[in-house]
Amino acid sequence: MASKENVLIITATILAFLIIACQKHCIPMTYALTGGISTFNPDKDSIRVGDTLWFSTSFPVKLKYVASSSSDSEMVDLNGATNVGTDIHIIAFPKKNLYTGALDSFLILPLIGTVAVNPLAADAAETINLQEVQNNFVSAFALVAQKKGVYCIQIIDIYQAMKNCTKASVTLPIGNLVNQHLNYLDSVYFPGSRYEPSISSFDLTHDYCFTVY
Repeated sequence: MASKENVLIITATILAFLIIACQKHCIPMTYALTGGISTFNPDKDSIRVGDTLWFSTSFPVKLKYVASSSSDSEMVDLNGATNVGTDIHIIAFPKKNLYTGALDSFLILPLIGTVAVNPLAADAAETINLQEVQNNFVSAFALVAQKKGVYCIQIIDIYQAMKNCTKASVTLPIGNLVNQHLNYLDSVYFPGSRYEPSISSFDLTHDYCFTVY
């Protein structure tokens, strides 16, 4: 027969296990959030080989989520979140109705956060990881032009930032005050194009185009 002391030890162990298990339990939640912004400076129509284009993208650690089916809202706190990264795509338009990867046309120098070539699209895609800085997640880097051509840079939204059981996507559109020079997209998006007959809504908010001469 177990002694009272053994019974107390077993009971205390079970209670401790239950308390730890409850603390670790969380309810999975997925949010689609807005509030990010991307910028290019200077937003000129053209730059010279050797000139520098400065890029930054950021969003607040705390973002308001508004349910699409109601007026209910809540604040989502992503402080300490992981997997806060995405890609930028750099493409060139060598001739009408054709675009190609052009990552090798620029030297990318990280200032805040990290950058690395995405091996799944090594000719066009650079993976960027945002750094948490003073209540914001931020990425900033310089692009030094190396080759002449017509280019477009596209920023992809954050797909799945993670904090505990919370997953969140965050939009990173280009700011309204930036001239995106979207007229360059007319050479690849038009009726009869091999790609699309018109510029997509995503390109309208996430692309920045220019010439290097």
